[in-house]
Amino acid sequence: MHILAPIHELRSSFAVSLVKGPAFKAAALASLMLITSVSLAQSPYKLFERLDLTQAQQQDIRQILSQTKADNAIYRGERDTMQSDMQVLMQKSSWDAQLAQQIVSTRVDHSTEVALNIANAKHEAYSLLSNEQKAELAKVLNNASDMDKRAKPGNRERRLDIMKLAKRLDVSDSQLSQLQAIKEQQQSYNQAHRSEFKTFKDAEQTLIFSDEFNTDAWLALQAQQKQAKIELGVQQAYFQYQMLSVLDDSQRETLQTMMENMKNRDGKKPKRERNHQLGS
Repeated sequence: MHILAPIHELRSSFAVSLVKGPAFKAAALASLMLITSVSLAQSPYKLFERLDLTQAQQQDIRQILSQTKADNAIYRGERDTMQSDMQVLMQKSSWDAQLAQQIVSTRVDHSTEVALNIANAKHEAYSLLSNEQKAELAKVLNNASDMDKRAKPGNRERRLDIMKLAKRLDVSDSQLSQLQAIKEQQQSYNQAHRSEFKTFKDAEQTLIFSDEFNTDAWLALQAQQKQAKIELGVQQAYFQYQMLSVLDDSQRETLQTMMENMKNRDGKKPKRERNHQLGS
């Protein structure tokens, strides 16, 4: 299977139900694991805050991204529906590739609408910059690209350390061996397609950070990558299905608590730091 896609399409914040029951918890947990097992896209504001912005620019850019976040809130109902579908998938006694394909295809369509709003917001913020600030932004983007090139497999991905995970969950030697094998497969898979992902992101950034934002060209780029995104999403979901299948009910409940704590950390950050994530 050939995969080429931006991993950020899988970062949607699925609400995690507290309904009890091992099968249901496994499904909710899978959504959390999909969030933390893939590379997370940077908050739009964090990109601009690296520049020497005036007070007025800071306020205007925050307002732009805040409005975009509010606009994207209308898609929460769709995210809830997709979470329910993912729960059904993860409760299957055997892997259902066809259902996974349907779920991820819907998610890709949804995420494209959200991403277009964010792309427009980034371009609007970019238009507020001076020529000097635009040149500085180009340096920031280039430096980030160089860091990606030097990154070792797995370094750019937010994951639970397998050995720490094993200790917390009290897994058997056999379970640990299986989890390690799945993690290695996932890391190798992501690393193999990272350069192709970078090509897509570079093309997208060129469109966004230009004098005029060509929406048709941006949509054409997304359409070109759509099938690859779907294939990526299906494969990532399968990795999580495999991992969940290794654990017993008690271990899944413990892991769910750990993942919920990770997801909720952002909510405990100081207000100023949370405000920097308005466009995420």
